Amino acid sequence: MIFPSNFSYFPLFFAILPILIYSEEPPHHEDVDHIEEIEVEETQVIITTTKHGPVEHLKIHIELVDIEANKKVNPVDLSGLWLTITRGRYTIPFLRPDTWYGVRFRSENVINGHTVIHEDERLIKTKPREDPNNLAVALMGPLPTFPVFPPTLGVHNEHGPQLGLGHPPPPFGQPTGPTGLSGLNSNPHGSILGQHGLAGSGPVHPQPYPTGPGYLGPGHIGTAGAGLQGLNEGPNSLNGPQHPSSSHPAPKPDHGSAHSGPDANAIDVKMHRSLDGVENFESLYVTVEWKADQEKRSNLTTGVVKLRVICDNSETKEEIKLKGDEDAVTIEITMDQKYDIEEMDAAKHQIKAHITPLKCHKICWTTDLVLSSGFGDFTKHLGSECKEIPGSTSTTFLRNVKKVSVIENSLSENELVVETEVLESEYGVVTLLLQKLGGNETEEPIKKTFDTASSNGRFVVPVEDDAIYAVIYNYVKTKPFHYTSKANFLVESPAVNSTKPSKPLVDVSVIPTSFDYKHDKKDSVLKPEPPFLLIRRSPHYSHNDLLVKIEPFCNETEQKFRLEDRYPQHQVDAVQFLCGLNHHMYFCDKNITNWPKCDSTLCFSTSVLIGLDSFEADTRCLNMTQHFPPLNASPSKNAPLFFVCVSLLAVLSRRF
Repeated sequence: MIFPSNFSYFPLFFAILPILIYSEEPPHHEDVDHIEEIEVEETQVIITTTKHGPVEHLKIHIELVDIEANKKVNPVDLSGLWLTITRGRYTIPFLRPDTWYGVRFRSENVINGHTVIHEDERLIKTKPREDPNNLAVALMGPLPTFPVFPPTLGVHNEHGPQLGLGHPPPPFGQPTGPTGLSGLNSNPHGSILGQHGLAGSGPVHPQPYPTGPGYLGPGHIGTAGAGLQGLNEGPNSLNGPQHPSSSHPAPKPDHGSAHSGPDANAIDVKMHRSLDGVENFESLYVTVEWKADQEKRSNLTTGVVKLRVICDNSETKEEIKLKGDEDAVTIEITMDQKYDIEEMDAAKHQIKAHITPLKCHKICWTTDLVLSSGFGDFTKHLGSECKEIPGSTSTTFLRNVKKVSVIENSLSENELVVETEVLESEYGVVTLLLQKLGGNETEEPIKKTFDTASSNGRFVVPVEDDAIYAVIYNYVKTKPFHYTSKANFLVESPAVNSTKPSKPLVDVSVIPTSFDYKHDKKDSVLKPEPPFLLIRRSPHYSHNDLLVKIEPFCNETEQKFRLEDRYPQHQVDAVQFLCGLNHHMYFCDKNITNWPKCDSTLCFSTSVLIGLDSFEADTRCLNMTQHFPPLNASPSKNAPLFFVCVSLLAVLSRRF
């Protein structure tokens, strides 16, 4: 026998074939039957499913749980021949009207040698019973206006729509009664217990079911008003949750109706900024409430809303549970805000704030309806929604500090008094923190807090006599939005029978204390140093750094210098000032005869530095003429007597 020349390719083919067989991916649960829709009626439900895979090894298990009665309805278990006839449409009869049922569906099949299982859970509610007065219309439709034969109850006739009593019975498998319990229906779309049909209505063929308010299939998102669309508001709002093992595409919505209209048991979710009639421009509230009245709700029902606050680099989750006996639940969501402040009226201290979320800009939520039973919880997904978090705008008046002083009260005790004003009634807090300077470093500061709503704007704190305090004024306005301002003061509590403390922050003295230098001495003789004003930190405040600011003096610019441990004192040149008074003095430049006249007043302010804060005292002024000794510019025979008098009258040191 002669083989073809390409016979050598056969081994290669058989080597590739196992690779192709074993490279097939195992089937998934999407490859077995799934629920497409559930039609809900008064006393029965019709479950329509897909038809995936062969029927030989298919097994279907359906069970219903009467949640209010806390019992199971007889389960449906089908396989083999039964599914050959009824696959894809299953009717569960003998249910109670106006009742919540939990549905558990399980399909199992063997595909390519693999066992594939799919499970699903749904929550439905049967329709309420029709008005007895309209029962005939519900069963037979509108009555005709001419005489006809009475309908044949449960008798199917292929030759006419209606025949009288006594006609032959229908063939096996055709419906014989309102519930179609005559046997198996040969129609592939029939139910497991017979095709449902109206009495005497003729053959029943599968037709598209009308969209009605019934069970909601998963995967449909809808909204209603400001919140989520609730139960039974049309096919796009009805959503049934899948079993955790399910990830197949969302089936069509199930049709049915709740007993009290499309809004029965529906949940409304809304965002708002007003609580109890009070507008809050910073807080965001989320309220979950039932749309139906309490008498129309079941205590077995719980609404579950899962919130997600989405921020720039994070996400916060919160779950809200609304029980059946509760009307509404409100939670507050706090977040960092961004404030854009705009000054409206500087004289009245009026501002406008544009408030927007700093990092979190969106809130999303899903809404579920959960009914509990002794056989587990059943959930109906109502919908999902996302909303941007809006900003807000508000105007207000700020509290202004009018005066800070230390006064003596009626008990001869010193008090710090901070007087403020605001052009509206407000909610806020003022805190005064007083730190006594000098002495013991471990001494605790004095702290006192005031409620501005119950205050007249005058804030008083007792202080010790003969002391200096660094004061922090902290003002927090809480409504309509938070606004914080801070001010630092340095206050001096005078000593008894005085207007000043006995220990000032700085000591001021002049050098030299007398002008007794003789002008007729030779130039080779060492002359005394030029005069100056010496400002030195007081030893009593050696633990505090001081900042001294001297206002422009004698055509010089403003001077600033710091008194600290390394440089506890500073010299201020007085030559120009004194030469302007008498240019013949020994320290004056003889080549300058026209010295400018300076103001005799020198003003300076002292600030205490504590950490990053600066506490500034009131500005003080000195008369320089009074601090320096009298000037004697020309030599004379009476010079010795003159300098004796000067030495007796000179002020060696002045302290401030």
